[in-house]
Amino acid sequence: MKYRALIDAVRLAYPQIWFACHVEHRTRGQDRETGLTDREAGILAHVGVATAGGCPATTLAQHLGIGKSAVSQHLKRLKSLGFISISVAQHDRRQRLVMLTAAGRRAVADASPLDGQRLEQLLALIPTQERAQSVRGLQILADAARRLRAKDVGSVK
Repeated sequence: MKYRALIDAVRLAYPQIWFACHVEHRTRGQDRETGLTDREAGILAHVGVATAGGCPATTLAQHLGIGKSAVSQHLKRLKSLGFISISVAQHDRRQRLVMLTAAGRRAVADASPLDGQRLEQLLALIPTQERAQSVRGLQILADAARRLRAKDVGSVK
C-alpha cells in the first residue's frame, strides 16, 4: 500500500476519538430537541456529506434503500421544518437536489453521536496553537471523503 503508515495512523486514531467522545447508542425514537426521527436524522446526515452542489433525491433513496415516495415524504417534512432546501438540477430539470440549510447543519451536529462536552474536554487537552490545526486536519479528511463518495456515486451506473 502506497500510504500504509498514514492509513495505519488514521485507523489507530479514529477509534480512540470515537470511544472517548461518543454518546450512548440510541434506540429508535424521536429526538427531544429537534423532533427528528432517527430516519430523518440519518437522511440529514447523508445530505450533509454530499458535495456542494447538493444531493440528488434519487441517489439518496438508492443509498438508503428506501423508495422514492418514502424519501419524498421525509424530504417534504424536513423542508417544512427548515432543515433542507430543494432545488432543480440545471443539467436535468427532472432531478431534485437536496441541500442542508443552516438549521439543518445545526441539527446534524446536534444529532451527532459525538458528545459536545466530551469533544470540548478533548480539545482543551490540545495545546492552544494546535487546536485549529487538529480540527482543520479532520475537515480536510472529511472533504476528501465527500469527493470520494461523489466519485463512487458517479461511477455507479
